[in-house]
Amino acid sequence: MTSNIARILARLAALAKPTGRCWLCLEASHSPLCATCQGDLPAKGSRCRQCGEAGPAQCRACAQKAPPFDEVHFGVPYGPPLDALIHRFKYQRHWWLDAPLCQPLLAALAGVDRPDCLVPVPLHWSRRLWRGFNQAHLLAHHLGQALDLEVNPRLLRRQRATRQQQGLGRQARQRNLSRAFKLCGPVPAHVALVDDVMTTGTTAATLARLLKQAGCQKVQLWCLARA
Repeated sequence: MTSNIARILARLAALAKPTGRCWLCLEASHSPLCATCQGDLPAKGSRCRQCGEAGPAQCRACAQKAPPFDEVHFGVPYGPPLDALIHRFKYQRHWWLDAPLCQPLLAALAGVDRPDCLVPVPLHWSRRLWRGFNQAHLLAHHLGQALDLEVNPRLLRRQRATRQQQGLGRQARQRNLSRAFKLCGPVPAHVALVDDVMTTGTTAATLARLLKQAGCQKVQLWCLARA
């Protein structure tokens, strides 16, 4: 999953890890985010259960044409202060930020049906080599340990390098992901895809469609934040 250099950099970055303190305000805390900072996170408000958009329990778009995935569960709406932590986690190799980032998501997952396994959204090998890791795999590993769930990082493979989705429109995102993924094993009945941020849901829809075509009955998306 990681190169030796990336592992060394991660260990060096972990030296800055606060011990016994909140990782946002640095006040004494037994959990990565103290109760005050947890309470100050932006409220999710009413959301469509299927796609996570702000609005009623089922938005008009999902009522007219349901996406291939069945549910979206996320920690917070994308924005301050966790957006800065997500950027550090993803682009500055601060791997140890998985704990505070996952804390709001774990709270949101209380009472949610548990899947047969967690499947991180895959990265192409060239991008994983450049970055040193797959952030979705690290998040899935942390969630799997916290919830005692199996993690299967090999079920899906990104077989074609694609442009970054950021900045692309919905149709361009769909073209960008055409035939980008491959299924690499038997599919469980219930899968939760794990990613850092959901924007348009194009990647989740592409993967969910592939899983359901192979016989998967239910696909959830678990992510840190919903843009």
